[in-house]
Amino acid sequence: MSEQPTAALPDRPDTIVVPIDGSSVAQAALPVAHHLAAALRAEVQRITVNDGGPGPSHPVEVELEGNATEAILAHVDALEAPLVVLSAHGHSGWTKRLAGSVAERVIRRCAAPVVVVGPHLDRSLPLLAPRSLVVAVPPPPVPERLLPVTADLARLLGATVVLVHVVSPKLAAAAEQTGADDPERTPDLEALAAEVRAAGVARVEAKRVVSKHRTRSIIEVADELAPPVMIVAQAHAAEQAKQSDQVTYKLLRHSRWPILATVGRPTPDPSDADDPDAPGEPGEPGEPGEPGEPDG
Repeated sequence: MSEQPTAALPDRPDTIVVPIDGSSVAQAALPVAHHLAAALRAEVQRITVNDGGPGPSHPVEVELEGNATEAILAHVDALEAPLVVLSAHGHSGWTKRLAGSVAERVIRRCAAPVVVVGPHLDRSLPLLAPRSLVVAVPPPPVPERLLPVTADLARLLGATVVLVHVVSPKLAAAAEQTGADDPERTPDLEALAAEVRAAGVARVEAKRVVSKHRTRSIIEVADELAPPVMIVAQAHAAEQAKQSDQVTYKLLRHSRWPILATVGRPTPDPSDADDPDAPGEPGEPGEPGEPGEPDG
């Protein structure tokens, strides 16, 4: 078991930054941000980037200039904002597309955790602060900030943490034959749950699901819980980056719940934003049945 997580969010987050443009879909992030702010006793700061496109219909507190990605990242960094909430699918302006868009680059590079409102957010469901955080746990090594940010947010919200790891039938069969999971490909969920409890979260569950379809299985676990729910998924997990990205971006496209799509990471070299290995557009191989997801 790794060392106890250190704090990743302040004891009392004071500001939630919401980048918006002129599209109604981009502004769909606002209700989610306001409910989170009410639960955390924080203020919502709406920002926009003047890029020549339609401006937001809602008033904004901050107007930025220049390259949208760099302007947003610089503002969040200078403000030391503990949380960002944005929409992944606007239909005009800088949030037009997830893959290759400003939204995708902010998710990948922002040092603060980013809550993303996807295109299938179910507005008939309560948009109050989540009662449960469903964590999509990747194969080892588990990202070092995944548990600290999850634990801090759960403690602040009084939410239950549900750790979920989806094991392929191939690995499950191998584990049954040997009598143990492969520690290099399967995380120790009970040890991870103990870490989250040690960080002060009272209610923690661990679920091991055997399935070929990670994304679908994670969403099914979330949908079985009492609403509202938030799914936590790491966008970049060291050597598991591509695999984690694939699951995370599919969750963004298919989940009816908001996604904590990254758990914060130092801003890398700006050239990383144009990484040719970034996930592709919706409709990539593996959807909707997801046979393209790798085993593990």
